[in-house]
Amino acid sequence: MKRNWLTYILVCSMGLNMGVIASFAYWRYGSHPGLDLKPPASPLPFRELTRSLNLGPEQRQIARGLLPEHQQRIRDLRLGLAKQRQELFEMLQEGAPSWPAVKDKTRKISELQGELETEMVQFFLGFRNCLKPEQKIAFMEFMEHHLLTGQGGKGRAHGLWGPRGQSGARVGGID
Repeated sequence: MKRNWLTYILVCSMGLNMGVIASFAYWRYGSHPGLDLKPPASPLPFRELTRSLNLGPEQRQIARGLLPEHQQRIRDLRLGLAKQRQELFEMLQEGAPSWPAVKDKTRKISELQGELETEMVQFFLGFRNCLKPEQKIAFMEFMEHHLLTGQGGKGRAHGLWGPRGQSGARVGGID
């Protein structure tokens, strides 16, 4: 009789443990409201964007005039950003860098990132000024996609036990 009770207790204990494990697995990997599992669409290249907007000859000329200067400024900012990040990495590799130096370097990196975002917005606003109203609508849809899902930030991804519905990297976005 005692063996039967031990068997029942063992089976119930295993069932309870499996239920707890399944609950944690569902909580972590299960259905998350608002989580889109489709891969994000790739950012639309500028040439395809201008082609899809059906730009007129003078609009194409304005776009061609804005683009080289914008690309050069973006290239310069990205090179400066890469240089500052490399310097920060070298400082951290040295051992125990001084906190004020690390703080100063991270501030410079942050400023360059801000300048990069400002340059992108200035270019997009300048380009938008040469568009017709119906083209502006299509362009703003592109901007929404580019800024919110393409390369924009959603914050850092949460770890293994992040907030329900927000754990893991967010995939997808506005379609």
